[in-house]
Amino acid sequence: MRCFTLPELGTDDDYHGTDVVMASPTQDGPIPITDALAACRDLWRQGVLSYGEKTPQGPDQDSPQTVFAVPELTACVLPTASQGSFPRIPLSRIPLSVPAWDWHCLQPSPTAPS
Repeated sequence: MRCFTLPELGTDDDYHGTDVVMASPTQDGPIPITDALAACRDLWRQGVLSYGEKTPQGPDQDSPQTVFAVPELTACVLPTASQGSFPRIPLSRIPLSVPAWDWHCLQPSPTAPS
């Protein structure tokens, strides 16, 4: 699952945001994330993600009680069939140069909560 800080996909290794996995103390390997929006909202709220940042930052250790602004997010199914979450932008602001599959992914997927 991937949390993006810009409303664009980038490439496999070059994008704005972070991959998110969840581990369990009682089982081996990652466990499925069932709510992509909640997982990404938590990272925004902690200040780990901020709009346009290329890489995540650690939570604010000096002010751990600080709650950061969370943009409106859209969950979608990425071309790789994994989940993604993007900060929303109006359709009118999506550049014409963005390939069709990029902007289509920015629409809420039928299975994703909006």
